Amino acid sequence: MGVGSWTRFLIMKNILILAYDFPPYKSVGAQRPFSWANDLNNQGYKPIIVTRQWRESTEGNIDYISNSESSEVVFENKGIYTQYSTPYQSNLSNRLLLKYGSNRFVLFRKVLSGILEILQFFLNVGPKKEIYKCANDLLKTGLKVDAILATGEPFVLFHFASKLSLKYNIPWIADYRDPWSQNVVRQKNKLFFLFIKKMEIKVLKNVSGVTTVSELFKKKILELNDQLDIKVIPNGFDISNLISVFNNFEEDVNSLNIGFGGSIYQWHPLKIVIKVINEVVESGNCRITLNFYGVSKEQFDREIKGLNLVSGFTINFNSRVSNQLLIKKLRENSILLLFNDYSIIGTKIYDYLAVSRKVFLCFTNDAESKILKDEFFHFEDDNISLQQELLEKTGAGIAMENREVLKIELKVAWTELQTTKKVGYTNSDISIYSRQHSNKLLGDFIEKSIRPV
Repeated sequence: MGVGSWTRFLIMKNILILAYDFPPYKSVGAQRPFSWANDLNNQGYKPIIVTRQWRESTEGNIDYISNSESSEVVFENKGIYTQYSTPYQSNLSNRLLLKYGSNRFVLFRKVLSGILEILQFFLNVGPKKEIYKCANDLLKTGLKVDAILATGEPFVLFHFASKLSLKYNIPWIADYRDPWSQNVVRQKNKLFFLFIKKMEIKVLKNVSGVTTVSELFKKKILELNDQLDIKVIPNGFDISNLISVFNNFEEDVNSLNIGFGGSIYQWHPLKIVIKVINEVVESGNCRITLNFYGVSKEQFDREIKGLNLVSGFTINFNSRVSNQLLIKKLRENSILLLFNDYSIIGTKIYDYLAVSRKVFLCFTNDAESKILKDEFFHFEDDNISLQQELLEKTGAGIAMENREVLKIELKVAWTELQTTKKVGYTNSDISIYSRQHSNKLLGDFIEKSIRPV
């Protein structure tokens, strides 16, 4: 470590972080900037968070688009970081949705949202404008900031950071949690795709550095500008959440409990897994309970329409909870279910590693799953599974080739549970997969990006 690297720990620098998703909002995207807020002080930076106001009870799309409780900026001094939460005012499209429901004015609302998505890059409009206004007011009134870090999406935050950087001569860093113009959903409308691609290239012209969560995303961003300095900063599990997790919890021997936390996508072979569990319970003298966390019963019913559960197979649905509570809930299971996301590593697998439970990855070479992948998975994958690679490195679970292998492993797990009162798990050093480790990489990259040449 050079002299310059040591200096940043002696003189604390201010870093302005623009993050739309932030606790108490319970999203995967909120966890990344939240870990920065709690840990970058250990890297020599005092985080100043500018976000939007979120309700404590935020659950799903309705709360996401509802007006905030306060019309003023709410300031909180958290000690290791400060937070400015800006007011949120629903736009016309969202107000129509709130008043009339999702089945009315569908096309009109889409047109309004599309227009606003474009105009927010040119005019001071839209509910996200308050984030720029707050950050600008802070800098205008003399707040000294050494760097600006914006995380997307929403990617208009990159536009805000770029403007602030030019206006106040402050280096800025773009953090991609997901692709922007390379997102296949945004490419469906040719004109809109061309617009956002142009905007993406424009805002990155004055960026000092770029971070993203995977090599795949890095590769896609470099296609826009191969001169960008890009650092992969993986997601991870939060070490602080583990303090209350590692207890002497006894596994339930009356039923093989399988947990799943997070979202279900169209390429996930949910119905196939349910069928397999049905067959295992029906053919053998065993009981299985599947616990979903953050998955709605309505979505589940749509996915497995027409499939009846046999006696001895129970499914529980739990509402979305904080990441800390989710970790505790996951540990109450003997097995954790993970669906193959191929070239996307995601964040779920890191939380799974943290709770020390055997992971079942479904599937790596299943005929029916391949049909779903071909129809719905629209990302480059090079026939790889990053989740499988990580499970093999850590020994944390089994990558199921197909439904027949899953059937065998479920029976083995049930027998093991009845015999030893637990399902075995291979412990290994997973510290490099923590957010704290990733934040050390981020601190080093920030220092490198803002250091005068």
